[in-house]
Amino acid sequence: MAGYAAGKLPPDVPAVLQVRPSGADDTALLQAAIDELAARSRAKPNFHGALVLSPGTFRVEGRLRIAESGIVIRGSTNPRQPTRIIAVGTSRRTLLEIGASGPPRLAHRTAFVAEAVPAGSRTLSVAEIDGFEIGNRVVVQRPSTDLPICGPIGGPVRAICSGIV
Repeated sequence: MAGYAAGKLPPDVPAVLQVRPSGADDTALLQAAIDELAARSRAKPNFHGALVLSPGTFRVEGRLRIAESGIVIRGSTNPRQPTRIIAVGTSRRTLLEIGASGPPRLAHRTAFVAEAVPAGSRTLSVAEIDGFEIGNRVVVQRPSTDLPICGPIGGPVRAICSGIV
């Protein structure tokens, strides 16, 4: 049960749509079903409903996107007749993107105080706390460059280096 309350079983959400694999590229079929489900009004307990994928292999040459919460996608529970979604083609891409479209809306921006923040840190110091409240979601952005990042493994990134590392 990926994607629901830290792996807990979701409530029994009624099936409202069912699709079967076409044997060809199923990207448009699956995306249309996801979009149709997202357009439905929410029923109790706050779900649009479930999309049931019939047994078989769904081939996806593109990308699938779920931009709404409250959508359940269920496949076959029969191990002899499983449901599979596979990415086909040679392009590198995200197969399933879940979340709101576009970048997050930022209500407030501030800078870091420290030059380095160790990987895996759960805290960091900021220049200004005005505008932040306990429980706010925070987006941490760092610049991406063509240069490799130097620093000890597991430790803080100390500088942007030039040359080959």
